[in-house]
Amino acid sequence: MLAWLRSWWLMLVLGGCALFFLAWREWRLVSASQSEPQVMSCAELGEKGPGSNAHVRMTDFMLCDWNYVYESRRDRWRGAWVPAIPLDGPDADAVRAYIAALPKDTRGEIHPPTPATIRVLVELPDARSTTDVENAAAADVLQGLVVNSVASVDKKTRDLLRTSYKSTDFDAVWIFERRDRPGAGAPIGYGAAGTAVLGLGVLFFRQRSAQRRRAAEAASAAAATPPAGAPPP
Repeated sequence: MLAWLRSWWLMLVLGGCALFFLAWREWRLVSASQSEPQVMSCAELGEKGPGSNAHVRMTDFMLCDWNYVYESRRDRWRGAWVPAIPLDGPDADAVRAYIAALPKDTRGEIHPPTPATIRVLVELPDARSTTDVENAAAADVLQGLVVNSVASVDKKTRDLLRTSYKSTDFDAVWIFERRDRPGAGAPIGYGAAGTAVLGLGVLFFRQRSAQRRRAAEAASAAAATPPAGAPPP
């Protein structure tokens, strides 16, 4: 019984803390964004950032879907990080020139020139295959949130991207996450769930402590009781 309580109270406490973190994250995103997204080109976002409204409909972009990073666990995709470049910039011109020079019967993977520097990194948390990335690359508009106020590029992803995008300062890159803007009630919901789960964890911990105390008291009482038939001290 003690082992069961030990594992459950710890899992509940950690789960409650995770929900509190999500509440804080969603609150920051709600505070930094408006219900109506602003329309920005990739070039504008890379140059100026989102300003006072992190809710953005990004246009005029080219996703580097030939050179990106995806996350997987147990051979299942859990999202992708895809650099974006301005559609009318010199890097996109170089890609178009490369594609135009390919023989007409070219098939399979191609490897356009990769820009040395990027200013916008698109996170696709729902990407589960290359098809999802290709669909995003084929879109004219991507809607989501610029999440720099609550997130950064993790070290593993940063190191993988830096092998190709060598001159990029990833601390200065704008992270555009394709997702819906959270509703005003989302932080409250996460916070309430976190409170409930953490409360259960505390309850299990108190039960475990009480059982350990009773077990210790019983063991102490047994040690203090002389065996039957033993002479008194």
